[in-house]
Amino acid sequence: MSKSTVSKKEQTPEVLSQAKSAVTSPAPKPKRMSISLPADSVEQLDYLVAKQGISQNETIRKAIATETYIQKAKEEGSSILVRKSDNSMMEVVFR
Repeated sequence: MSKSTVSKKEQTPEVLSQAKSAVTSPAPKPKRMSISLPADSVEQLDYLVAKQGISQNETIRKAIATETYIQKAKEEGSSILVRKSDNSMMEVVFR
């Protein structure tokens, strides 16, 4: 068994409560969902799964995180730029 790294000075009721809840609090339960995708979206999903070597679920989670990042950047007035192989820049416009 490993010893606690919290010193006696740091063992206030609040610190101990936080430590206990961090150990005993279960992670939020994932929400199970069923989705329908058109054939072209399934092909795109399969491409990403094969290219990245990750599961369909992880690919969809990454896509949601990317879309959220892009939406927040747009809300802040940012632009999304792509540097092409010839070093030219192209702005990606999302509708």
